[in-house]
Amino acid sequence: MRSEAAGVLEWTILFILIGISMFWIATDYAAAVGRSRAQQAAAEIPTSAGIVIYSEKDLHLSGPDMRKVECGPESSAYRFRYDGLVLLAHIDDQYVLLPRTWPDRLGAAVVLPASTPGAVRFEFRLAVDPASDSCT
Repeated sequence: MRSEAAGVLEWTILFILIGISMFWIATDYAAAVGRSRAQQAAAEIPTSAGIVIYSEKDLHLSGPDMRKVECGPESSAYRFRYDGLVLLAHIDDQYVLLPRTWPDRLGAAVVLPASTPGAVRFEFRLAVDPASDSCT
C-alpha cells in the first residue's frame, strides 16, 4: 500500500518533468523561429531599400561595399556622402546598417546613433546608382 506522501512525490516529479519539457520545447521553437527570421532578413538585403547618409563630419565608415564621397568645402552642410548600405533595423535611438552585399562578402554591421555629432541626413532609396557622385 502506497503512502500519501509517495503519491504527492510522484505527482511533483511528474509536474517538474513536464515543466522542464515545456521550457525545452519553447526554447527549441524560439531558436527555430529566430534562425528562420534571420535567414529571411539576410535573403532580403539585396532587394532592400538603399540608404544614403549625408554628414557634416566624416563618420569614418569603411567597408568593401561602402563608398565615401567628399561633396564640398568644409563649410558645406553635408560634406560627406556614404552609400552602399541598407537599413537592417532602427532600435531606440540607433540605426543598424549593413553593406548591401553583406551575406556574400565580409563586412560588419554599422551602428549609428541618431544623435550623431554634426548634421546627418538619411535618404532611403529603392535603387542607389553607385556611379553617381551627386551630393544633393
